[in-house]
Order: sequence, then C-alpha cells, then structure tokens
Amino acid sequence: MINGMMVSTETHSNRQVAEDFLRWRADKNARTEKTKRAFAGKKFISAEETSAISKAVNAKKPRSLGRPKSAIRTQAKMLFGEGKTAAEVAQAMNISYANAHYYKRAFKKEGV
Repeated sequence: MINGMMVSTETHSNRQVAEDFLRWRADKNARTEKTKRAFAGKKFISAEETSAISKAVNAKKPRSLGRPKSAIRTQAKMLFGEGKTAAEVAQAMNISYANAHYYKRAFKKEGV
C-alpha cells in the first residue's frame, strides 16, 4: 500500500509496484520469523495423533438427528403446504436452508 491505497499495475508505475512488493515481502518474512520464535520449543502433536483426531471428527454422524427421512419429508411438505418459505421451514425443522430449499424444489417438481 502506498499512502493507504492498494498498489495496482494499472494505477502505479512498475517501480512503485516492485517497491511495494519488496516491502510486503519483508513484512511477511518478519511476521514469519516472529511466529517461529513464538512457537519455538512448543510441543506439536504427532502424525498419529493428527490422524486419530481427523478420524474422530470425520466419523459418520447419525443422519437427520435421528429422525427418519420420511418424517422430515412429511413435516417439510406440511410446512410448505401452509405457505411457509424455505427459511421458515429450515428454522422450524432445525435443518439447513439448503435442505429446506431442496425439499421445496422436489415438491414443486412433483406438483405438490
């Protein structure tokens, strides 16, 4: 940045762009060194621990909070039948907006 303005090859000379890049790189390197010093001597987790954590996080979660898919579909159909929007249905059913909108499109396609 020069005087608080972003540097662009369209609005600045090649020299200004190069100087700004060199300043940015020096700042980045200084921040990197500061971070390295801050973490010096810290214990990091091993690859095995990382793998175990990853498996636990990505473990298959129960589908639909334990509700059968047919129950969700029936409830969504009832709410859309009352004239609710996808956002209102999502909030009422505690599902994502994307899922509620999917049901709305599916019902529209079925002619419901």
